[in-house]
Amino acid sequence: MTMAAIDWKEVVVELDTCAVEAMANAVHELGAGGVVIEHMGAISRVVAYFPAGGETEGALERLKSLADELVADGSCVKPPIFDVTDVSEKDWAEQWKEHYHPVVVGNIRIQPSWLEGPKTGLTVYLDPGLAFGTGVHATTQLCLRELELLVRPGDTVMDLGCGSGILSIAAAKLGAAKVLAVDSDQKAVEIAEENVSLNGCGKQVEVVQDDVLELTVVPETAVAVANIGSEAATKLLEAYVDDPVADYLVLTGFARHHLETLCQLAGDFFLRSRCKGEWALLVAGKKK
Repeated sequence: MTMAAIDWKEVVVELDTCAVEAMANAVHELGAGGVVIEHMGAISRVVAYFPAGGETEGALERLKSLADELVADGSCVKPPIFDVTDVSEKDWAEQWKEHYHPVVVGNIRIQPSWLEGPKTGLTVYLDPGLAFGTGVHATTQLCLRELELLVRPGDTVMDLGCGSGILSIAAAKLGAAKVLAVDSDQKAVEIAEENVSLNGCGKQVEVVQDDVLELTVVPETAVAVANIGSEAATKLLEAYVDDPVADYLVLTGFARHHLETLCQLAGDFFLRSRCKGEWALLVAGKKK
């Protein structure tokens, strides 16, 4: 009997939910071929697939070093647990998709493109590939709820750190006339473009590669949304307080313990905040 060649390694990291963002970002930056975040209350799991070989061994060492740092700085109470499994080439491309399932947020349904689903209603068809943004993560769900409340027909929307394009596509299907989807990662831009095409939103959504922290928000923007972490959220909010061009700025991607500081920074522009599990969202805007 001939054994299948082992070409990929499935890496599962189980750790405290508050630290999952840092681990998932590191996994993404190390070039994983498929990344999934699974939440289980106070504990979360990052599942990723890396090509077998020397580079992957180096990536694992870097992830384990990060795990030590997360314990040392108090981000993790318990040391993260690593589980590495060999996966054959013919299996890996489909195996990671088993972690995804349809997600309904308000009136928006996020439908994996490879699954059968309803053809009616507001449905976003998605193949996240190597990019973040599947609708499973709490911060994505928080953003989708806000977009449903804020986006009006004819609006201009900016999606800063678009990942898979999920928020941009949702905004377009909610009626936005123009959506600028921005990400600094080339892979994310390519995947977002594919998903925009898959959903027939090419006339509304423009995907560009750029540094979201250097990008100027255009004056006619109704909603600017950024699901990209606490440090970037702080910088974007500081810029907004100095020059509140957009009607609304929706920020998330950060743990709830950062919320108080961001609310204080928003000052008179603070409109509301929401939390889901360990994650938080803040909406700043011009009070009307």
